[in-house]
Amino acid sequence: MDLSSLLSSASSWKGKLALGLGVLLLILLVGLAGLWVGYRHGRSTATAEGDAKYAELEKVQADANRLASDTARKVLDAEVVRRDELEKSLSTALATIADQGLKITNRRISDASRSVVVVAGRCSFGPGWVQLWNEALGFGDGDPGRSAAAPGAVGAARAAQPADSGLLPAGH
Repeated sequence: MDLSSLLSSASSWKGKLALGLGVLLLILLVGLAGLWVGYRHGRSTATAEGDAKYAELEKVQADANRLASDTARKVLDAEVVRRDELEKSLSTALATIADQGLKITNRRISDASRSVVVVAGRCSFGPGWVQLWNEALGFGDGDPGRSAAAPGAVGAARAAQPADSGLLPAGH
């Protein structure tokens, strides 16, 4: 079929309709092909960009996790060192307090022993010795501002003790 026959057939209204539908179909197919190519290109471009951004976000997240872990490790290590130093300081302080308490107790015993007087075979205990003895038995430190016995069953038991409990009779 040549062009002249095509043109002659186009002169009829059926031919014009067929030619118009053919051209319309061709334009539709070219448009659909263009849409398909555009869709595929856009999808592949968006997927590539999305994958690149996702990989970058994963890297940033991994770096942030590593930094947080390193920071937490450093803080933990510093706190362990601080705890060890505080433990040493506490041990030293407790040892010093125990040593000072022992020195104070020994000095109080020494001072209280000076208040004991033996006259004609009889022993007389001074107020310092009696106060120290009462403290050792748990009767209080002799502070007049505090009560002698604690409230409750323990206080009642302490209050019920006779005045000479813990003392040996003379001659033994």
